[in-house]
This record gives sequence, C-alpha cells and structure tokens, in this order.
Amino acid sequence: MQVSSVNDVKIYNLSCGKSLPEWLSDRKKRALQKKDVDIQRRIELIQDFDMPTVSTAIKVSKDGQYILAAGTYKPRVRCYDTYQLSLKFERCLDSDVVTFDILSDDYSKLVFLHCNCYVEFHSQHGHYYKTRIPKFGRDFSYHYPSCDLYFAGASSEVYRLNLEQGKFLNSLQTDAAENNVCDINPVHYLFATGTAEGKVECWDPRTRGRVGLLDCALSSVTEDTETTLEDRLKFEEKSGTLNVSDATVGSKQLTFKLKKTEQQQKQQEAEWQHHQERKKLRRAAGHLQSKPARGWGGSMGRGGRGCSMGRGRRPF
Repeated sequence: MQVSSVNDVKIYNLSCGKSLPEWLSDRKKRALQKKDVDIQRRIELIQDFDMPTVSTAIKVSKDGQYILAAGTYKPRVRCYDTYQLSLKFERCLDSDVVTFDILSDDYSKLVFLHCNCYVEFHSQHGHYYKTRIPKFGRDFSYHYPSCDLYFAGASSEVYRLNLEQGKFLNSLQTDAAENNVCDINPVHYLFATGTAEGKVECWDPRTRGRVGLLDCALSSVTEDTETTLEDRLKFEEKSGTLNVSDATVGSKQLTFKLKKTEQQQKQQEAEWQHHQERKKLRRAAGHLQSKPARGWGGSMGRGGRGCSMGRGRRPF
C-alpha cells in the first residue's frame, strides 16, 4: 500500500499495488501469495461494507467466510462474503438488535436478541421462529453440549431455553438484582455472568449449581466510581482465562486465571497416580499370562496324544 504525506496529512492509496488475475486457480493464487511480498501486503476491500446509520454488533462465522453485522436505522442485518468481497444478503427486522450469535459454521443458524424481550431465530432462507423472554435481555450465550441458550438481563434469574426440546427450562437463580453480561468457557463449559454489583458468578451447567463467586471490581472501587459490569465478560478460547473489561471501573481490563483449590488438585493427582498404577499392574498381569500350547512327548511318537496347557500354567 502506497502512503504519501501532504501538510502532515497521510494519504493511503488503496488501489495501488499488484492484483491477482481472476482466471488463476486457487492453487496458483496461494503459491503467488507465498512468494510475492507485495501480493501479501495488498488490501482487498469488501463492497458496501457499511451501515446506513450505526452498527450495534458484528460477528464472524467459524469458517471465516461470512461477516454479519446488525445495525439501524431501519433495524437490519447484513451478511458479507469475504471470498466474493461483496454483500451476500440483507434482512430487515422488526426491532433493534441488542446482540446476536451464529450457532452454525456459516450463516444458516442465527439468533437475535431484540430490545423488546423477543428472541428471533433465522435459518438460511430467512425468518424461522420468534419467542419471548419474561424480562428485557442484555446478553446471551449458547451451551453446545446441552443445546441451551442462557439469557441474562434485567432480572436476578438467568433464563434457559433448550433448542432441542423447544421449551424453557428451570432458570438459574443468582444473588444479583440484575445481570448484564454472560459467557461460557469453551474449554470446560463453565457459565459465568456479570452482575450489576460488579461480581462474577460461575455456574456448572451439568448440576445447575453455583461453583464460585468473584468480586472482580472490589480492588477498583473508589468514592466516585460504580461497581457494575456492563461492557465485556469473555473467556479465552485456548486457555480458558477470564477477561473482564468495564468502562465504569476506571476503564480497566481485569484478567483472572481460574484454578482449582489445593485440596482438589491433590485429590486429582492422587486419582491419576492410582489410575497409572492400575494400568501398570494390568500390563504386567497380561505378560505373565501364557497362551494355550500343545506339547508332544518323546515316547508318544507321531500318533501319540498331546497335552494342552491352559492359560496361567507354566509352559514346559
């Protein structure tokens, strides 16, 4: 990309540089990208990559091919194809989108949380189903093993909607007055919700019980600051580290590494050692056991009777 400066104002020329011919195959394009540095540094722009007024949420599909953005006004969602560098489709909605998520690898399964308590599901062809939660929602997370959607909002309860059964299940009762954000750990599927009091409550989806309470805003409290978690609560995909960022707590980003207690670690290590010892004993017992064999005595001759040795007897 060519950069020029005029009166201390930088000008970026996006159209300058090498471009790949369209008639080349994908294999040859990849080969040229590895060899030519100028082609690696080129910039490819997506056509109509904008929103009429404002964009409220943006997501990228798991396969990396599609970018979906929700915005206003009017309430709409747009899908962009990164392979074709163009707008794939645009759908208008009935109300503003608080947040949304992509449940599939592509754009075929979408969930939208609206500002009027409605939850809308879209399939590949368009609108599929719409339902309503009791309170205004602020965030939601999807638990893949159980197909549960967890909705956090202006209530002490976290609502659960099972997509396999198609009905609401028993809610999670938190100690907070309201829940602002939530997320699920991709490593061990621990569910965490950020409360209006500046605390993080962790729940086990298998037992539906609370396993921990973290007061992450306690160290940042002053007389002029509030202790609410409103901006972001995110688990890292690889390490499972909990990252909390909030503008109301001095614009800080807090990082927590979730570990087990010392007693649980010792118990797990003892169980692992016991399991390894049992494996060694089973292997040793397998080597001691002999296979069935047949032997012939010298006085029996060719037509004599043979003797069979069972498993576990000493061979001769």
